[in-house]
Amino acid sequence: MDSELEQRRNFLKNSGKIIVGAACYSTMSAILTSCESYTELVTPSQGIDKIVNIDTDLTFPKPLTQALFEKKGFGAQIRFPDVNYGIPLILVRIDDNTIACYSSLCSHANCFGDELSIPKGYYESDSLKGYRLITCGCHGSQFDPFQNGKAVTGPAEKSLKRYPTEFDKETRLLTIKF
Repeated sequence: MDSELEQRRNFLKNSGKIIVGAACYSTMSAILTSCESYTELVTPSQGIDKIVNIDTDLTFPKPLTQALFEKKGFGAQIRFPDVNYGIPLILVRIDDNTIACYSSLCSHANCFGDELSIPKGYYESDSLKGYRLITCGCHGSQFDPFQNGKAVTGPAEKSLKRYPTEFDKETRLLTIKF
């Protein structure tokens, strides 16, 4: 009888160790994989179109002006409280007929707004390439608006969120689709 009781105790002890070990492994696994995951604020398509008058609705950080925004590679910033969580948007002149729109929320550490510098012209030269990039002031990540907001300098690894746009050159109205 003592032998049966001892076997039961050993069985329960071993079973308990296995259960506790599995629970610890599961918890640690979840914690460790969450460290690797990228926190992405995904803005679902809201079916909202915002129309921007290029001549009156944009804010330009000094020394940029409206005239410079007419040139390839220059950027401007705009904010709508009811879309993109109220986070500012960066508009970049890609060519005469295209203006790209990116969320200013950095894909690395979720910094945004004034902490990002917007493009100041399109230059092919490697020594001037930095002027055409969107740069996060928090950790120095850089994004190329001419490559769909691709992260070109870390620590960010993912592109900026890009919103579809339609630009009417005649009316100078830009439609941003959210």
